[in-house]
Amino acid sequence: MILKQLSNLKRRGYLKDKNFDFDAWKRSKNRTETLFDECLVLEDLTPCGPQASMGAKRRVQFHADVVDVAPKRRELGVRLQVRFSGQPDAAIDRHFWVGPYAFPMLDNTQLEGGLRVSVVMSEFHVSESPQDPEKQTYAIVHLMVFPAAISSFKQPQDYDDILLEMLRVKQRRAAKS
Repeated sequence: MILKQLSNLKRRGYLKDKNFDFDAWKRSKNRTETLFDECLVLEDLTPCGPQASMGAKRRVQFHADVVDVAPKRRELGVRLQVRFSGQPDAAIDRHFWVGPYAFPMLDNTQLEGGLRVSVVMSEFHVSESPQDPEKQTYAIVHLMVFPAAISSFKQPQDYDDILLEMLRVKQRRAAKS
């Protein structure tokens, strides 16, 4: 189900995958491993938004670290930081658990410009080896950025998001004419 949602969202968004190695994380000194450190052009994520006509390319930085692991629960503790260039007050810093039942359309963070970001896990393999189970324990984690217009009904869209989407549609129609 998670992979199906990622596949559908990828068509209109940005997807990055990463393998998380539990043994490497456990051996690290500070027990923090960077999963994602991505800098994207905001206009590439929302090409028809009002910011696209401003000329300057604004960037958004996504940084996600694993700060804790619960192998028995098959969960990762993640710290997600999002920073927009030129807008320090729009920064986001969240800590949450990612498990096998975190779905991108339901478990996401609302961003400005009608975007959502989600960190989800499609696989968490715990080794069955009794001598050293941590050596072969790993997870496959995904960073998904997508338009709020295609997100779930769990959290209703903000009035601003609805207006921005209407403006985007109007700009697309005007561009086609």
